[in-house]
Amino acid sequence: MTARLRTGRFFGETLRRNRSDGITVSEVRFSGGIRIPAHSHERPIVNFVLAGAYTEIWGTERRECLPAETLFHPAGGIHSERFSPAGARCLTVEFDPPKLRLEDQVTMPEGHLVFPRGHWTWISSRLMRELRAGDELSPLVVEGLLLVLLTGVARQGTGSSAPPDFLRRARTLLHDRFTEPLQIAEVAAQVGVHPSSLARAFQRHYRCTPGEFVRGLRVELAGRRLAHPEISIASIARETGFSDQSHFSRTFKRVTGMTPGAFRAIVSEN
Repeated sequence: MTARLRTGRFFGETLRRNRSDGITVSEVRFSGGIRIPAHSHERPIVNFVLAGAYTEIWGTERRECLPAETLFHPAGGIHSERFSPAGARCLTVEFDPPKLRLEDQVTMPEGHLVFPRGHWTWISSRLMRELRAGDELSPLVVEGLLLVLLTGVARQGTGSSAPPDFLRRARTLLHDRFTEPLQIAEVAAQVGVHPSSLARAFQRHYRCTPGEFVRGLRVELAGRRLAHPEISIASIARETGFSDQSHFSRTFKRVTGMTPGAFRAIVSEN
């Protein structure tokens, strides 16, 4: 029989948890090399990969889950996981749509969804901040962030058509060269389409612009590098493709809601 986990229950170690009416936010650590059998959750769940890596399987689909990735599972959606030797650390948000009246505002997808890496980094960072140092207003902040997130989940859930080959090639190119000063015209030329066609298709299928996708990848890499206090912030700015430290700091704060220094202080706790 497939296990159905109650709210707040995981196969990993729960490091922190915050419950409010209809929402449970948990930071969970999974040991290296473990295999989690097929299971489901009693509520819809959004999972942010904070660190480490694992393979997730649902139905015939298989996904390599890496840092800065965001996944959505519907209530009762069956999936299993295989964790890398280093294990992983995740931030999970479980929610009750009727209690929060979310179904009056967004339509919940019926299947599993995966977002482009880095797309929701700013929300996971804000949720972590509320989880670790929240106050009496934290439940209101978390509910607002959840609504923004689920609006994006619902929109992606309506786009069921597969991206065309040129778009997948463009996304791969951006992912491989995101620290370089690429122009959309250059990417479009390499995949054989007009720049405006590329921009429209990217927005329709990935729910962000090519520039936002690249920005998310740069911030995600910067977040991993900030976990190493011996590396200066100026060096990280250069390594991740920003023109200077000031530009990097402004962008990082706009995406994550905190400065590189503040983010470093949080990740250094672990």
